[in-house]
This record gives sequence, structure tokens and C-alpha cells, in this order.
Amino acid sequence: FDEVYFGNFASHYILGEYYFDVHPRLAKLLFGLAGWFVGFDGHFTFDNIGDSYTASHVPYVGMRALPAILGSLTIPIVYALMKESGYSTVIAAFSVFIILFFAFISMIRLTPSHNLLQTTRTSLSRF
Repeated sequence: FDEVYFGNFASHYILGEYYFDVHPRLAKLLFGLAGWFVGFDGHFTFDNIGDSYTASHVPYVGMRALPAILGSLTIPIVYALMKESGYSTVIAAFSVFIILFFAFISMIRLTPSHNLLQTTRTSLSRF
């Protein structure tokens, strides 16, 4: 799903084409930079969800590596920032837990956070 948007913007950046987007450009620029590093030429247009990347020789694994690496680094960076800011280990670990649970675990598509919150609210209202 995201490849249709981010891949399309990366194609525009790599080819040097102008396009209009109302959202901030940093993530799309980074995605374009990752594509450029792994050899993406920008000629695949990402028009439809489900298009074959292998048939068009799009280095999608390399393009997906940057967001995967940055997402993986979120937890140790938050912990280090909390410790460097002078907070205790317990508070730093709790901050990491909050980000890990609410940003990574509860947002997966198998158990949407809305359904989880609704189930919790329903269960608590019975008491």
C-alpha cells in the first residue's frame, strides 16, 4: 500500500520531475535517497497496488530497508534519550514500553487499536 505513494514520490524525486504534495517531504526524500542508493532508476511508476516489482526490476527490498532500520532504531534511541535527559532506568524503560506497545504492537493490522480499546472499554464497563 505505501509503495504506491512513497514509491511514486521517490520516482519523481529520482527523475527530477515536479509534482504537488501538501504533506512534508522528508520521508519521501529519504525513501527516494534509499531508492537511489540501491539502484532504482525511477522509471517504475507504482500506479497500482499489487504490481510486480520483480518483473520490473525494482529493488524494493533495499527501498524497504531504510524504514525498517529506522523503525528498529526507535527503541534504543528513545531509551538513550531518556537516560541522557537524566531520567531513571525505570522511567526510560517505561517510555520504551509505551512506544513499543502503542506505536508498534497495537497498530498492527491483525488487531487494530480501536478494536482493542473498544474491547477493553466493554470489559471494564461490566464491573
